[in-house]
Amino acid sequence: MLITEEGGCSIGEMPVAPRDDEALHDSVLNYLYRLAMATGHPVRATVHDARGGFITPIEVQTDGSSQFAGEPERMPERPLSASGVAASARSSVAVGDATSRSTAQASPGAPQTEQTSLEKDGQRSVHPQDQQTFPPPAPDTRMTPPPSVSSAAARPAPASPGLEHPVPVEEIQQPVTPQQQPTTEGPPPLDRTPPAVAEAVSRINHAIQMGHIEFAATTAQQSLAVVSQQLGTEHPHVLELRELSAQVAYLAGDMARSMATTLEVARARYQRRDPRAYETLMRAAAVWPRIGDPRVGLECGRELVDLWSALVRVGGQAAEEVEKLDAAKQRMVRLTQRA
Repeated sequence: MLITEEGGCSIGEMPVAPRDDEALHDSVLNYLYRLAMATGHPVRATVHDARGGFITPIEVQTDGSSQFAGEPERMPERPLSASGVAASARSSVAVGDATSRSTAQASPGAPQTEQTSLEKDGQRSVHPQDQQTFPPPAPDTRMTPPPSVSSAAARPAPASPGLEHPVPVEEIQQPVTPQQQPTTEGPPPLDRTPPAVAEAVSRINHAIQMGHIEFAATTAQQSLAVVSQQLGTEHPHVLELRELSAQVAYLAGDMARSMATTLEVARARYQRRDPRAYETLMRAAAVWPRIGDPRVGLECGRELVDLWSALVRVGGQAAEEVEKLDAAKQRMVRLTQRA
């Protein structure tokens, strides 16, 4: 399966085009699902995505569910020729029973799984899509933070902020996730999530579920560049995606990026008079002690304290809990001494 840099897609040299506002990855998965239904067996495909630079094996079940069939890999720095990639894509879609397929892979001498060519199907025109990478999506495309990654499926990663190690600023509460936010607070409900944002969140969440943190981080950065250009960097839906990107950076161990991105979201919400600004700032504060370099921690701390002070002047919960700001300032003194 080949996705070109222009956003065109073909499976076994057969173009696949989305319908109306359907996302490209949905079109591909729907096509593979129909193939699985027709054969009665799961369909496994290898996606060569020239836009994101990854080769991703996926599998679509007869019930419509999809999952990674292996570890995503970066495409070679020296890409194949168009004919070479097409030839690879032609041989990368297989239909067969999952059990017999795994048995054949385990025993080199076992019979090969049945291969079904897709070249017999009709042709459809290709419409270039937005610059999005293509791992299979999770079924739920709501704006939710990434689920916890099991130790069996992921490489070791730090727990969510504040779960294992006490935060030196003891008064800082554990950051709340969007599901925990009171439904009676915050701005009015957003309009329908734009397809580009929903697609990005779906792909990132699915990658995290599978433990592919590096892939999720790369996808988050690429998706942010696209949707920010489409909607603006401070659009509410883009802020949600940026917040998710900060969580991915945390899972990847990049605490400085995680905190900086979270602070950017908090600042944008403060400027929009969004009550969630303080909660977002609390998430940044919980990441702060995990930044190992005192100089980097000091730089991030200055931005944190500046925004925190502005929120206290506005009033509300930040003003009621001013002792937390005082504790943060005390930590700044300690960081200054260490730096």
